[in-house]
Amino acid sequence: MASNRSQPHSNSDPLLIWEYIGLTITLLTAAFFRLGWPGINSFSFDEARVSDLALRMAQLGDFAELGMQSSTGVPNFPGAVWIYAIPYLFSTDPLYASLFTGVISTTAVLGIWWLTRAVWDRETALFIAILFAAAPFMVFYSRSIWSQNLLPPLAILWALTAVHGISRGNGRSLALHAFLSGFIGQVHLAGIALALVSLWLGLFFRLWRHWKPVSAGIILGVLAAMPTIYTIGRYGTGAQADLATILDTPSQTNSENFRTLIDMGIGRNWEWLWLSNDWLWPQALETSLHMINWTLLAMATIGAIICLYKFKEAAQNTWRALNKNERPTAEQILILMLPFWAICAPLFFYRSRTPVFIQYQLVSVPALFLFMGGAFGWAKRLSSSIKRPLIGIAVVIAAVQLTAIYHTLDTIQYELVDGGMGTPLFYPQQAIETLKKAENPIVIHSVGNTPEFDGDAAVFRILLWDYPHRLVDGRYALLIPDQPASLLATFDTVPAWQQLTGDSFSDQENATPLPRRSNEPPYQSFATTGSILDLSTWETADVTLENGATLQNWRMLELENGRIRLETYWRLGDQLGSGQIQQFNHLYTTAMPDQPTHVSDASTSSSAWRAGDHLFTWAEFPPLSAENELIRFDVGMYTWPDLQRSPVLGRASDEDPLAPIQLVP
Repeated sequence: MASNRSQPHSNSDPLLIWEYIGLTITLLTAAFFRLGWPGINSFSFDEARVSDLALRMAQLGDFAELGMQSSTGVPNFPGAVWIYAIPYLFSTDPLYASLFTGVISTTAVLGIWWLTRAVWDRETALFIAILFAAAPFMVFYSRSIWSQNLLPPLAILWALTAVHGISRGNGRSLALHAFLSGFIGQVHLAGIALALVSLWLGLFFRLWRHWKPVSAGIILGVLAAMPTIYTIGRYGTGAQADLATILDTPSQTNSENFRTLIDMGIGRNWEWLWLSNDWLWPQALETSLHMINWTLLAMATIGAIICLYKFKEAAQNTWRALNKNERPTAEQILILMLPFWAICAPLFFYRSRTPVFIQYQLVSVPALFLFMGGAFGWAKRLSSSIKRPLIGIAVVIAAVQLTAIYHTLDTIQYELVDGGMGTPLFYPQQAIETLKKAENPIVIHSVGNTPEFDGDAAVFRILLWDYPHRLVDGRYALLIPDQPASLLATFDTVPAWQQLTGDSFSDQENATPLPRRSNEPPYQSFATTGSILDLSTWETADVTLENGATLQNWRMLELENGRIRLETYWRLGDQLGSGQIQQFNHLYTTAMPDQPTHVSDASTSSSAWRAGDHLFTWAEFPPLSAENELIRFDVGMYTWPDLQRSPVLGRASDEDPLAPIQLVP
């Protein structure tokens, strides 16, 4: 590693023309791969949930006290939501929030260059910036609305504030560092690992001497966490129970964290994130990528060894400087920080009570590139003539990696790779924009209709944020407004689409596929005028419930596999009930005439109901034996979760209004 004693503090050096050109090209390249291919970004449940919370905060003023639900069931802190509320202040389009991530990640390249140049020299800074800009994992974790994508930029800013604040005695930098040490963990749980490194820095460098700015930063970090702590403590009984369950779960060793971190630093096996585990590159590219893995591993290893070798000397020199009330150099600070920074994430999650994912290591990845910079500085000191060839090697490494990334983004833009990334944002956006041209309300029929839990529902809620729309669980219900509307099914296998295009709806020219990628089934759309075409073969019921739904028609079908299908058609009135309404469907046979042989309850997507709507529901039952004959179906509706059945209106005084509607074939 280069020494500060051998040259002036490089951060004060003016940019040379070659350095300016090299940095500009590096930043433009980083921006191209982080911002290019707009819309070819992952946008599924996680991105949509963060977007929903951020949109509510930015557009409706609903302050986010909790983040999205974690995989453990406990809500995350809302730090990422607060950050993503910034782009959503200006547009409800999630594409701009995705590009916002790319911009922040591009500034991380500038940040790591700035940090390296301040500590070592201009050549080392450019060397690291080139490698970091082209790192495949860094590109992948820079293109979507994920809280973990904010970790590398925030970690670099955290390191910058530590080096600048301690070496210059700058109170503002120290305050910002203290705040970040607490706040990054509120953006993503993995950020807590950096707080442990900050604790080490505070103790070793005696930062209690700067107690005012440090205290101010800590207090701000604690204040940022208080809304979440208060909300969970006061109202989050479910979260408290989930947390108790986690604490009761035995911890397990996760030694793979260290290998995962190294893989992310050297760019090994990144293809599975975009493509699949079985993806094969052309032989020449495959060989080149393997050689790059070994080269980067060697550089990171050499740099780490040099850092550890210089660690004792740096500690002694720093201790002497502090005893003389002198400030340590930027290089000494970074050397004393780097080993702990590099291992903080895998060490923090070494013993864990919950699953540990690859993105948890992102806070430590920049440290590996700084190790590589240390190897570059050591080689440059052995021979000053080697610096340009080494930068040339970095350019070649970047060119090969970016060639593979370019091919990857081009592939996932047009083709669904089995086991690869799901539908990019561009395609549902394109489908919605096509339907909006009709200027009619849009009704989405997907697998699930609860944005808090169902991926497609979450996605389309964001894409239709400021446009009239409804979300329907297409597994159990088909909802047709009584006015012209555009219906969209996420797949042609969604039962609602099959019901819509069945024999009761003959106007098939209104059905239009909306394309996705090659090998990926299209979205299905249907332009409806709000009228039902043909129910002449259905039985008539004409029974009205207190919740405003009238069962007008029904029919029973015997399917080819012997199963029995009950279909019901409801018309929704003006006085609709509130709450979540379920439909029960009970089948009675001669084997058990006094109790249902089979029960099939289902959601009616009542949150999407409007007066005048046409609602179709269905239920399927297993085949019956020849000796066990069907007697009737009992149907009705009830509220969930209080299980209050909706009474039937208009029954005689001696009849029970809560008795089910009986349908006899």
